[in-house]
Amino acid sequence: DLSKWQTGNVTDMSEMFIGASSFTSDLSEWQTGNVTGMSGMFSYAAAFTSDLNEWRTGSVTTMSLMFAGAENFNGDLSEWQTGKVTNMSWMFCSASSFTSDLSKWDTGNVTDMGGMFWGAESFTSDLSKWQTGNVTDMRSMFSGAKSFTSDLS
Repeated sequence: DLSKWQTGNVTDMSEMFIGASSFTSDLSEWQTGNVTGMSGMFSYAAAFTSDLNEWRTGSVTTMSLMFAGAENFNGDLSEWQTGKVTNMSWMFCSASSFTSDLSKWDTGNVTDMGGMFWGAESFTSDLSKWQTGNVTDMRSMFSGAKSFTSDLS
């Protein structure tokens, strides 16, 4: 049980649970306010479903591959602070159950969204208000996102 770990001084959680396919611990109370790196944190943690909406993510700059292959993850991330994030590439790649509302995310500093929702078959969030003026890579962003129908015009 990792739910009571003291994580307030941690600055990098990248690849922390990568490939932990049976990992299911509750991490909802972790202190993440000092974390800047979360790349690949839950990549291929197929069974992971913990609620992370209370996490403080305002210092994070990179979230690439964070939930890639986390096929059962569908946690609410609607209140995450993403204003400092520059890299969201492949973040939800093959996260086939993910449907969280990301409409309020601040994406103004993001430069890489390549493959972000690739294979996220259930994803349907309205992204029409996302700021994408600084994005330079959107390749394969919605490839295989079968349920995505948001009007981006």
